[in-house]
Amino acid sequence: MKTIRSKLMSIYMVTTAVVLIAILLLFNVGMRFYFVKNAREELRSTYAAMNILVERQLSSVGQGDTTVLSELSAALTASRLSGSTGFYILNENFRILFQTENPKILI
Repeated sequence: MKTIRSKLMSIYMVTTAVVLIAILLLFNVGMRFYFVKNAREELRSTYAAMNILVERQLSSVGQGDTTVLSELSAALTASRLSGSTGFYILNENFRILFQTENPKILI
């Protein structure tokens, strides 16, 4: 036979557990949304800044000139604007022409 005290305690414990789980789920969803939004904004700003640098550098590059591509890759990697972004230089068919020495793969 359950006492009044055990009934009240079980109600409070269940309520507390449900509230904590709800807070955990809301926090998880909120943080996931924040991180995805922040990563997208960082990639957009990196793309905008690097696009100007790449267009200037590649305007004088011939087909298959790996020394200029190597210098461009080094400049992109060394730039403070790149953050933790890895760079690949692609052709019109989206084939990799050149990649950084140690490409960063983020999952």
